[in-house]
Amino acid sequence: GLAAIGWGSMVGKELAPQVLGWCGFATAEFLFYSQLPTTFRRILREKTVSGFDHTPYVVSVMTNVCWVAYGAVTPGRFQPLLTNAVGGFIEVIYVGIFFKYARGRQFVALARDCLLAGVVLALILACAFLFKVQFPKIGGESHSSSLLGVASAVVNTAMFASPLNVAHTVVKTKSVEFMPFTLCLGGFLCGASWTTFAVLVGDVSIFLPNFAGALFGLTQLVVYACYFRSTPHKRKKSRLYAALPSDNKGDTRIVHVAVDDDTSVGDLSSNWAHSDGGYDEQKNEPLPKKKQSMTRQATKHLSEPLLAAP
Repeated sequence: GLAAIGWGSMVGKELAPQVLGWCGFATAEFLFYSQLPTTFRRILREKTVSGFDHTPYVVSVMTNVCWVAYGAVTPGRFQPLLTNAVGGFIEVIYVGIFFKYARGRQFVALARDCLLAGVVLALILACAFLFKVQFPKIGGESHSSSLLGVASAVVNTAMFASPLNVAHTVVKTKSVEFMPFTLCLGGFLCGASWTTFAVLVGDVSIFLPNFAGALFGLTQLVVYACYFRSTPHKRKKSRLYAALPSDNKGDTRIVHVAVDDDTSVGDLSSNWAHSDGGYDEQKNEPLPKKKQSMTRQATKHLSEPLLAAP
């Protein structure tokens, strides 16, 4: 009975880090992909980086490279290695999107930061593998493993802290427009998962940055909750239909007008300047000015001139 209990305890000790490691992998992938439907969908749609900050993505690439190198030379760190290999590939794509759509000073700042990140990475990897610097050993690890662990911890902490630049902007503008909720949540979950993993395997290098990351993520969530309601939300536009009298008596055409959601039928003529003019469904083209004028007149006289479309 005691042997069975001891065996079960041993299996539990070995299984728990594996489970937490894969949980960390899942939360990290959520963090990486969470930026796609919010930040990068908007950048691709608007073809500009607008007010989004590139710093977290550049620092993320540095972090991923450091952790991949650390996982490669440290036994039992396959999950951190795999997590950061996948994450690094994704983050490089994100930085590439910033390069494509950044303009002027934003492009110069992005290029400068990428160059600086490249130099720092080259120095870290050269010290670990080329010059084989005799860095003090931590927890029985090799010199290179200890060096890469400390470097990864420092860069990882910078990665988690980098969105705090945006948090400062949020407090200043009272708007969370450029601080996506999924990024804040992903940072908190990722930091918490890897912190628990580090405690179980006794890895100080993984514990310190992820514990700090969980605190930073929690701070961002608090800031988001405080300023979400004060954020001005863009009005949505609906597609509204109107009966347009044609040149032939007795005939009509159906056209649509895009207006703000809070524009009533009675206000259509007075709010015409806020619409896109009108669109001919049959000809599949915008209405000429003459037809737009006729549509304005039609909306004044028809009893139910407009129908909201889905």
